[in-house]
Amino acid sequence: MLRGAERPDERCKTNVEIETNNDVGNGILREQIRLAMEQLPTAQGASLTVALILCYAVRDIVPYVNIFGWLTLVLLTVLSEILLYHRFSKVREDSFAKGPWKNAYLILALIAGSIWGLSAAIIFPAGNPELISLFVLVMGSIAATITISHSPIRFASMAWFGPVVLFYMIRSAMEGGEFGYTICLLSFLYLLTVLSYSSKHHRSITSAVALKFKNLELLEEVRKVNDSLCMEIAERKIAQETLRESEVKFRLAFLTSPDSIILNRVHDGMCLDINEGFTKITGYAREDAIGKTSVELNIWDNLKDRERLVAALEREGFVENMEARFRGKDGRIIIGLVSARILHIDRDDVILSISRDITARNRAEMALRESEKRFALAMEASKDGLWDWDLNTGKVYYSPGYAAMLGYAFGEIAAHSSSWSDRIHPEDKDAALKANMDCIDNGRDDFEVEFRMQAKNGEWRWIRLRGRVSHAGEERGMALDSGTGEGGWPRQERTGLQDGRHPYRHHRA
Repeated sequence: MLRGAERPDERCKTNVEIETNNDVGNGILREQIRLAMEQLPTAQGASLTVALILCYAVRDIVPYVNIFGWLTLVLLTVLSEILLYHRFSKVREDSFAKGPWKNAYLILALIAGSIWGLSAAIIFPAGNPELISLFVLVMGSIAATITISHSPIRFASMAWFGPVVLFYMIRSAMEGGEFGYTICLLSFLYLLTVLSYSSKHHRSITSAVALKFKNLELLEEVRKVNDSLCMEIAERKIAQETLRESEVKFRLAFLTSPDSIILNRVHDGMCLDINEGFTKITGYAREDAIGKTSVELNIWDNLKDRERLVAALEREGFVENMEARFRGKDGRIIIGLVSARILHIDRDDVILSISRDITARNRAEMALRESEKRFALAMEASKDGLWDWDLNTGKVYYSPGYAAMLGYAFGEIAAHSSSWSDRIHPEDKDAALKANMDCIDNGRDDFEVEFRMQAKNGEWRWIRLRGRVSHAGEERGMALDSGTGEGGWPRQERTGLQDGRHPYRHHRA
């Protein structure tokens, strides 16, 4: 039996009390945010009114484009802050997250200050001392108002007034002369004064809010927070139970996945766990892999693949669909598609790697590429051509041999069915199209027809077209012979229609 052991309910009470003391400071900041937010509608109404007055004052010396442009920016900031106030009003009575609201307030204050500062560049009455003085006085008055309304939040006054003074100091200095430099100096001194007052005002507000939290009414609210925290603790316990259930589900998925899944420790690469999929793909059992690194297992066919994986994890924290070559326990080469991610499990960083065996797929792709290569070589050697008609789009693929038959370079013939029909001699077109359509529509196994086609140089060349049409879903093929002399056929081309589609079905329909 442990000496001085505390009961669980006593430990819970102590933790709640500590969290409550910390929450007092958070409550003070929330109250400061509430105070600042309450001033937004009035401050923005006054801000828009002043902006209209300034624009009216310079209407005769500043282009209307500048006036409307700057006034639009002011209006956007006013609407943004009103929207912020509206959204805040929905949560102001709750224990809202203080950070996002404070940051939003400071960002909008900085944007508003920058836009008001831009008045020194967009609508500034250059060369007019009277209006310049008016602008400076107005900015000073707004600064005093903003100092009061923004002081509840630290640095909010500086976020608004800093850009304004900076712009006007620069603009006044650009005016030059005794007047300009005097305005610049006075603006700087006024900035220091306002900052000092803002700091003192902020401290006063903070002290007043802190005192408010000492009265009985706020203590009652703190007790409510305590109850809420106890409920939150209970919810956390439920969440922990849910997490444990999720871990069980993850474990089940881990063990039963057909893909290879492995957990490695980050700092030394040691294998912590594998699933059955890893054993089936690589041949390594749990006793072979756990406690060893992938290098010790000699599982990488090329260590550069491992270096690429590690580099990507260090750089991004995850890897998706990286192809790599592995070596199984029996020495056979396995091509895998690897996805990996760094996780934090049991106070340790681990790498979760999932690999899918794509060896068979790669072999099939290689066989397909080899077949296509052999077909291309055979077509080139026999000077055959290939058509690939797509009825959905009307586009046609014409092979290099087909183009050469008519004296064209590959790619010169437009990829459309009309590129074939438009080149047929007018006297032969009906017979050629009829033979083609009879074979497709009437179910003939094959056909043959001769006609003339116009080559690139304008001469007419005799073409013998032989075709065979199979049922839907099977390959369709046609053969073309061409020659320039009567009775001579020096070249042969082959063309194919796929999926039983023919360009003249659209025309007939």
